[in-house]
Amino acid sequence: MKKIMILGAGIYQLPLIKQAKKMGIYTIVVSYPGNYPGFKYADEIENIDIRDQDKVLAAAKKHNINGICTSGSDVGVKSIGFVNDILGLNGVSYASAQLASNKYYMKKAFQKNNVKTPKGYKVSNIDEAINAFYELGKDTIFKTVDSSGNRGIFHIKDPVMIEKAFQDSLFYSKCSYILVEEFLAGTEIGAEAFIQNGKITFILPHNKIIIEKNSPIPIGQWVPIESNVKLIMEIEHQVNKAINALNINNSAVNTDIILHNDGAYIVEIGARAGGGACLPESVSLYYGFNHYENIIKTALSEIIDFKFKSPTPNACQMLISNKKGKIKKIDYSKVNDPDLVYLSFDYKEGEIVPEFTNKTDRIGHIIVKGKSAEEAKEKLQGLIEQIEIILE
Repeated sequence: MKKIMILGAGIYQLPLIKQAKKMGIYTIVVSYPGNYPGFKYADEIENIDIRDQDKVLAAAKKHNINGICTSGSDVGVKSIGFVNDILGLNGVSYASAQLASNKYYMKKAFQKNNVKTPKGYKVSNIDEAINAFYELGKDTIFKTVDSSGNRGIFHIKDPVMIEKAFQDSLFYSKCSYILVEEFLAGTEIGAEAFIQNGKITFILPHNKIIIEKNSPIPIGQWVPIESNVKLIMEIEHQVNKAINALNINNSAVNTDIILHNDGAYIVEIGARAGGGACLPESVSLYYGFNHYENIIKTALSEIIDFKFKSPTPNACQMLISNKKGKIKKIDYSKVNDPDLVYLSFDYKEGEIVPEFTNKTDRIGHIIVKGKSAEEAKEKLQGLIEQIEIILE
């Protein structure tokens, strides 16, 4: 029986773990100790910080794994690359993982390879943060360089907020610096992609459903983007260049993009499938294959025969709460539509739900299909209005 190691046991790795079990693969799940949903599906558990590359490697050797992967989080990507290089496993390399896991290194690689990307500066102290703020036009994004889930990201237009934003961004980082990036006004979109043996097998741009907190946070998407051919080609061209700039291979890819002045600017790219509002499920539904299965097969060095079925436009969104509290009642009895694909809750009645501040604070998700992306989005919003979550 083949063995796969999956880094993370949270809600975004849970479908990957379940899929591995469904495929009859022996599954070793690695994560901090905690009440994580993926643990109960694991064949074996290793309570390790997934950022600790040496310990992850030692566990991989101990279990004699055939592959290693994750989904929905950048936190363990460097460890995956480290293990892949040393054990000769299939997947992202350590060099690529380092670039994809640090927003500053990524920015430098984009600039070196002429990828369209917002300007940005490495900032190690308050004085540098102030200089970057004014140099970038007094409309900036302060970013932790090594976190995911929109943690440590702040949109700053007022110089009074610079010191707090710098300290708050630094708080979420293992590095001694942050990235201050120019804010580009435009439409924020994303794109999922997959690379197998040096070939990009697909690029799927998607619209984003965004809410404003300390910075814009995507809570959903609808696919495909319905736009002119020229813009779609520009998006695909820049995503292609970004993937090549980081030399990512044999991996799923998640990309954040700003459409600004008729150009596609790559904000960042992850060497793993997207998380948030069930992006792998959206990709799977659109193309008619199982994205999680392909991630696992690639990690196990299996060649994927991508068979694209007739596209199915769809829309997905996280369910969130604007305040913390105990769930008194969940009522979705009015939700009834033949195009509803999936409705899931991460919490039960009687459990405490968090106030939504970043993408890890979701309380469930919903997926709807339609004849077009716009129709799917409209159906999605209508069904969400019919879901009632009452807090005590």
